[in-house]
Amino acid sequence: MGMQKADRIQMCKRDHSFNFIWYVNSGIRKGFDSNRINELISMYNKAKKTASRDIIELAMVFQDPLVVSVFSARIIEILRKYVDKSSERIPLRLVTNIMQMITKEKETSTLKWCTSMLHFGSNAFRMIFSKNYNLPDLDEKEFYEGFYRHLLFMMVDDRQREAKENNRARKDKTQDVIDTQEIPITPTWISFSEAETHLLGRSDVARKVFCTS
Repeated sequence: MGMQKADRIQMCKRDHSFNFIWYVNSGIRKGFDSNRINELISMYNKAKKTASRDIIELAMVFQDPLVVSVFSARIIEILRKYVDKSSERIPLRLVTNIMQMITKEKETSTLKWCTSMLHFGSNAFRMIFSKNYNLPDLDEKEFYEGFYRHLLFMMVDDRQREAKENNRARKDKTQDVIDTQEIPITPTWISFSEAETHLLGRSDVARKVFCTS
């Protein structure tokens, strides 16, 4: 941006990663619509087929704390929207239905793209130090059916607790009584199992998304 203000934009355009960074910056400021996402996907796919330097520089974009924060927040926002749109009240059915929708829409979804870009960025330093520029595959079964599924259960529990608190607040207001009930115990079905705990330990992407949630 400084180079643009200094009227040196042509110098920037010689950098093969300029347009990619420009689109990411534009998306952070204005939102990632389908056109911006498609442009970024096209540039990313082109870089994969060319020099290693290209792919490394693009990966480093997704090491930036602001970019990581925006993409992690977008993932949480998408998952919450799935929960909020559902009228199902039984947690297991609700999450099962959402997972089916996510699986059905996964190939073209913003959720998959945001996840894959965070995974891309989390491997930037590994690719630099190892000089192995092939991005390792993300274990989608473990990540979607394990980690994201568990986050959905936590969001469902949040929604149920909020609804109970609102109902209780309305009753207290009409009956003019003080509620002394304790906060309900967290259901066992949203407690992290050993599998999710291990994933948090192994996956930089999982840790970043979990901390945002």
